[in-house]
Amino acid sequence: MREPTNQLWFAQAVEHRGEVLVDHAHCEKKAARMALQLINAYPNNPRLVRAMTQLAREELLHFQQVLDLLQQRGLQLQSLSASNYAAPLHASLEKKEPQRCANLLICGALIEARSCERFAGLAAAFGATDPGLARYYSFLVKAESRHQHIYMELAAGMVPPAELTQQANRLARLESELVNAPAAALRMHSGPLVA
Repeated sequence: MREPTNQLWFAQAVEHRGEVLVDHAHCEKKAARMALQLINAYPNNPRLVRAMTQLAREELLHFQQVLDLLQQRGLQLQSLSASNYAAPLHASLEKKEPQRCANLLICGALIEARSCERFAGLAAAFGATDPGLARYYSFLVKAESRHQHIYMELAAGMVPPAELTQQANRLARLESELVNAPAAALRMHSGPLVA
């Protein structure tokens, strides 16, 4: 993560909390799916398989917790349009192995790092108006931080350090551009809404 979130995003997230919560549920589900996809793609890497198995369990637990928050607020899980975030990141991955696997893991780390930053900001933003939601987002920061480190440790085992740094910098630049680009709909990993 190279650039911080535009502070306008946090103010808009308070105004659109229902939409952000629904998208958050989808993000937790997608995070679990990514972990399972890595297990299926790299079954001969025991270290990766063990780490992703644990991570998938935790992401599904977070999904369940966000579903509970939605229910408490009288909201339902529904389909939402995707932000223009993950698809361009994944489209920029290296094609050959083990660079592709390292890139996938770096992307996972960047997404988790951004989630950490956003959750910490949401905890502060919701502190006065929704203490329960603020507590939950504060709780999530530690888990997301651990997930970020897991992804980067696994990526470090795939390619030489100089290559890892080069690829991480390249993907971090793209991630920062994507997450701060003006958006038509507010999402957990979008930029602020177009004025």
